[in-house]
Amino acid sequence: MDNQSSQKDITRERLLDEGERLFAEYGYDSVSVRRLTQAAGANLSAINYYFQGKEGLYLEVFRSRWIPRAERIWAGVIKLEAKDDLTPEILVRTILNLLQHNLKDEEEHRRHMMLMMRERLQPKESVKGVLGDFLKMNLSLLVRLLKKVMPNPPNDTDLLLSAHTILMIGIHAYKVTPMLSWIAEKEGDSDFQDVITEHAINFSLKGLGINIDGGTP
Repeated sequence: MDNQSSQKDITRERLLDEGERLFAEYGYDSVSVRRLTQAAGANLSAINYYFQGKEGLYLEVFRSRWIPRAERIWAGVIKLEAKDDLTPEILVRTILNLLQHNLKDEEEHRRHMMLMMRERLQPKESVKGVLGDFLKMNLSLLVRLLKKVMPNPPNDTDLLLSAHTILMIGIHAYKVTPMLSWIAEKEGDSDFQDVITEHAINFSLKGLGINIDGGTP
């Protein structure tokens, strides 16, 4: 690879890095092309050159950054489909622990969750297909797993709603930690995140009508 091609790759990656950071922090509509290119140290025309515009950059952030990370998280859930002794507790605990602990650092975790929340609040049609296909595939997997482990599974619509709620509880359990730690006067308590996670697991299981021992209430 010659120097010019290498520099182009570096510029493209910087735009993706800064795009992900700024879109997560401020949302798509609040970030201008000028701000993106200044943050990446790139020419004002670079976003058009590499991504055919700001929306193209936004889509590529999801396609090349968000989706691969989500696949890495979800790989642990996919493995559960082959598990013969799967229980509701193992399923819910696996999902919530993967959401809490399977990203490499706090900043990556924050960006990942914030991008998802921003897109839920202000969806872009171009992202809907990429993100929607991924979410549909994995929610369908979670519905199958819930149907497998629940003693009296409800209809597929209720299972889909339960699957989505469990995921949202897992995301929320991570996001509320700083504020809840302050309210509960647990700041500096390194074990408090685990307390929140355990509560979220038990809450999710009870919502499914299952006690922690695997029985029904």
